[in-house]
Amino acid sequence: MPGRPRKSMCLASGRTRGAARIFGHALLEELVAPYKTCTGHAWIVDVEPAYFSATNAERRAILDHAVSERLNSEAISNRYFTPLPVLGVPGWWLENETPSFYDDLRSGRRSRAKPAQ
Repeated sequence: MPGRPRKSMCLASGRTRGAARIFGHALLEELVAPYKTCTGHAWIVDVEPAYFSATNAERRAILDHAVSERLNSEAISNRYFTPLPVLGVPGWWLENETPSFYDDLRSGRRSRAKPAQ
């Protein structure tokens, strides 16, 4: 939602769960005049299932630890970022409550190939 510096949304689909922690001043500037194709950069962080039953403070600590460990163990590259169509996140825009919102291919981008390991 525009005007909020942080938004956390838990998503569940079958046996797969995810949460989005979305922040960034440049992204907020884009949301002053929202448009369907507004896209941010996501850094996917794998967490244990216990993350989803943790308190908000515990979740922040889990993410802080995971991110700091990753930053200390490998060089960061923009190839690790995945496009995130921000207004496609449930609860962020009224229009995305209609299933046809996701039929428009402009509202998302294909991800880049993962870097060789």
